[in-house]
Order: sequence, then structure tokens, then C-alpha cells
Amino acid sequence: EGGPIARRVILRPGAVYGPYDRAFLAYFKMIKKGFRPVIGDGGRIFQAVYGPDAAEACVAALGAFPGEPRAYFINPAEKVTWEEFGLLVGESCRFRPFALRIPEVLIRASQATLMRLWPSARSSGDRLGDLLHARWEADSSRARAELGWSAGVPVREGLEKTYRWYVERGWL
Repeated sequence: EGGPIARRVILRPGAVYGPYDRAFLAYFKMIKKGFRPVIGDGGRIFQAVYGPDAAEACVAALGAFPGEPRAYFINPAEKVTWEEFGLLVGESCRFRPFALRIPEVLIRASQATLMRLWPSARSSGDRLGDLLHARWEADSSRARAELGWSAGVPVREGLEKTYRWYVERGWL
């Protein structure tokens, strides 16, 4: 009957930050107040993708070839620890904040309490759990090979752009 159906595509980013993002805004605000939250030893690894890079992945996915559904991880090749990320946010804000070490047990207790008291806040509780993964990373080689997408903005540059964006709009 009709022509081929466009491929159904699922994009799976890591932590997305950048303009308009309010989740990391809270982190930037803490840094500006002089505190850099660090869970445990700060050695947990993750990949943070700059929002406009994630948007480019969406555009690239629109051009996906017809066929079976596909899932793509969209992360930069660059990996950072929470310790490194916090220091980079501090540098972008021109601050050297004090490391506020948060024991892992406190995050777990907060997660359990939040989910027990407010079951509708499940996504917030799940987000707390995300912070506890030792390695929150994924291989984006399929997105590079099949969609021609790769993250173009290094974390340091993305954080500086994000900071400037927040300041220019009065968010910070």
C-alpha cells in the first residue's frame, strides 16, 4: 500500500544540562552559595550531554532510515566524575566552593523517605538513585554510525555557556 514507515527511534541521553534546564540550575545555585555537593568520595562517573547537542540528536533521528525500531544512546565520549563536574561548574561560575560531602547512606534514606511519603514523586526518588550509580555511562557509537551524530560541545565549554545563559536571563 503506502511507502515505508519512518523508523521509530528512541534516544537515551545521560544527564542533560544547558539553557532552560532547571535541574542543574539548583546545582549551579549551590555552587554560587559556596557549596559543592559531593556524594561519597565524588568518584562516580557519568556522562553529561549539553542540551543543544541533545537537540541535534533529535534532528538527526528525524532522518533515520525506515526499518525496525532502534534505540540510541546520545552521550559525549567524555566522562567525568561528580567531583570533576562540580569543580568545572565552580570554574564556570568563577568560584572555588567548599566540598560538601554527603554520605551515600543519607541519599538512600532520603530516597526511601521521599518515595514512602510522596508516591507520586517516584521520578524524583528515582533521580536520587541515579546519583548513586558507580558508572552512569553508555556507548553512543551506534548514534555516530547510523545517525551521524556526536556531541560537539565538551563539558567545560557547555558549563561555561550554561552559566552565561543563566546569568543573562537572571536565573543566577
